[in-house]
Amino acid sequence: MMLWRWALLSGAYLLMAGSVQGAEVAAAVIGGGAAAAFSMALRRCAPDPFSFGAVRWRAFASLPGTLVRETATVAAVLLRALFRAEGERGSVAEQPFEHGPDSPEEAARRAFSVLGLSLAPNSYVLDEPVPGALALHRLSPQPPVPDRRWPL
Repeated sequence: MMLWRWALLSGAYLLMAGSVQGAEVAAAVIGGGAAAAFSMALRRCAPDPFSFGAVRWRAFASLPGTLVRETATVAAVLLRALFRAEGERGSVAEQPFEHGPDSPEEAARRAFSVLGLSLAPNSYVLDEPVPGALALHRLSPQPPVPDRRWPL
């Protein structure tokens, strides 16, 4: 497992570096090894590890369409703000959210749900103020998503 991480991280470094010269290869090997060792150490000492078995990857299939739609919404709001003296300030709304039990699978689902809700340009998660809801800041108001488990 460690060797795969090392190779993957070193390869990612070389891909982003844009050149394969001696100094870059040395930096990739050293940096990739250090990052792989650090990730393995974190994995061993994490009190609540993630388990990706519960992640519904199909839920993320809708994210590109949501991203395009919400980018257009934000662009329209910003264009209106250019031509008005007073623009929209946005609002904080609650999104119903099923917290679920404290297990690795549910921790992964919660993390991916918060990430997915925060990727869209019109909204981001502020907090989970009460169990069963997430506080979202939205520039343009929208109704809450009906799916309480995967509100993407």
